[in-house]
Amino acid sequence: MLSRFGRIVHINQQRRKLHLQWFDHAPRSILEELADPRELFLWNSCGEISADEAYGKVQVHYKLPLDQKNGTYSESRADPSVFYCK
Repeated sequence: MLSRFGRIVHINQQRRKLHLQWFDHAPRSILEELADPRELFLWNSCGEISADEAYGKVQVHYKLPLDQKNGTYSESRADPSVFYCK
């Protein structure tokens, strides 16, 4: 099953539906293996899924977090549940 990333815009509790704005996973883009596996691209497209289809949560930073002391990436880059979007 292909996993996708989305930002919840609205929750319809009566219908148990989530309205999402989609992210594209960088390695699945034209960049393929050149892409950073933690990078996401935010799309203008939206979609609706059943609440039962949502099966996980990841943290997305909208700017890549840098360690202010030495100018390198923060430790969250090593965490597989942390992604970023420029």
